[in-house]
Amino acid sequence: MTILTSSRGSCGGVGDPSSEKLAPLEPDDVLGSAVVTCVRRRVISTGKREGGGGGEEEEEEEEEEEKEEEKEEEKEEEKEKEKEKEKEKEKEKEEEKEEEEKEEEKKKKKKKRKKKRKKKRKKKKKKKKKKKKKKKKKKKKKKKKKKKKKKKKKKRKKKKKKKKKKKRKKKKKKKKKKKKKKKKKKKKKKRKKRKKKKKKKKKKKRKKRKKRKKRKKEEKEEEEEEEEEEEEEEEEEEEEEEEEEEAEEEEEEEEEEEEEEEEFMDFLRGRDYVDRWSLFC
Repeated sequence: MTILTSSRGSCGGVGDPSSEKLAPLEPDDVLGSAVVTCVRRRVISTGKREGGGGGEEEEEEEEEEEKEEEKEEEKEEEKEKEKEKEKEKEKEKEEEKEEEEKEEEKKKKKKKRKKKRKKKRKKKKKKKKKKKKKKKKKKKKKKKKKKKKKKKKKKRKKKKKKKKKKKRKKKKKKKKKKKKKKKKKKKKKKRKKRKKKKKKKKKKKRKKRKKRKKRKKEEKEEEEEEEEEEEEEEEEEEEEEEEEEEAEEEEEEEEEEEEEEEEFMDFLRGRDYVDRWSLFC
């Protein structure tokens, strides 16, 4: 039987404690599961002690006290365990909350990017539409201008023709008149008239030749002008097409750059998320 005595003194008047078998106790000696701190000495004996029956009662009291202390210590240990569990639960809750916040932020950013892309596409579509409209308008204007020019040219030609016709008529009339006059004077000045006629014919031929030459020259000039105008129009169209191609290439380059930036940002975000998660773990 093991008897533990408290700091109050020896065991209920059982002689001198030095006569008993004493063993010094360290503060970390364990009785069951509780740590004994208040006990100073351990008395080992068997059976009843000499000197009376009061020692057994004291031993029982001490045992009860020790049991109570053990219970209290067990309760404290349980409380500490519960506290640790609560702390762990709180930590888990915080981790879950943080994860949810991260997910929400990710979703928001995704939504924002989607909105931005949509806006950009809309803007691009609008720009393209505007460009197409402008081109159509320009083409229409050009066509109108060409038509107007053609009309003007036709009118000019018509006018010229009319003028020539009038001139010819006038000439014919004049000629007729002259012929009559000549017939009257025929008898008197036959030779003179013949000479004159010959001369006139020559002159007329020369004049006609000159006119023909002049007409041909004018027609040639008009044709050259038309060709130059057509060449200029073709050059303008080619320049417009080149400008459109350049604008499209620039837009494609901008899109590629933006996509690369977004991919890089996604990669960085993913890496940051992994780093933080590893630190958390």
